[in-house]
Amino acid sequence: EGEEGELPRLVMLSSAAVTRPSWSEAKKQAYPEAYNIPIVKLNPLGLLDVKREGENKLRSVGESYTIVRSCGINATHPSGRIEISTGDTAVGRINPTDLARVLVTMLDLPSCTRKTFEVYAREREGTVLASVFDRGGTKGDCQRQLE
Repeated sequence: EGEEGELPRLVMLSSAAVTRPSWSEAKKQAYPEAYNIPIVKLNPLGLLDVKREGENKLRSVGESYTIVRSCGINATHPSGRIEISTGDTAVGRINPTDLARVLVTMLDLPSCTRKTFEVYAREREGTVLASVFDRGGTKGDCQRQLE
């Protein structure tokens, strides 16, 4: 955990699914919709493994950070309500504009320091991302707001 009120010095954009190639059989069966997607099945050139290694390196350097694991970035996906999750089970799409807003917002949220989130967007307007975290909220607080 970061110091009280510490802001992330770096926000890293990674990918949802980086841990999925190494999931146990039990977890694969528990989350088939998250495991049985092409990027996980193919893992071209070990891309997901390399991204996971990059995340681990960032965590080890001691600087304050936030890691944002984006689901599929798609310019034709409508702008929508941002969904945040943890556990690398998220499946969805996000518009690049929404993703950029998330990345910039994370720089100003001490409650996001030294944390990793997956993000995607529901197909409806509005976001509660900033307001929840501005109140010192957690991922759980955010999820309750989004449901």
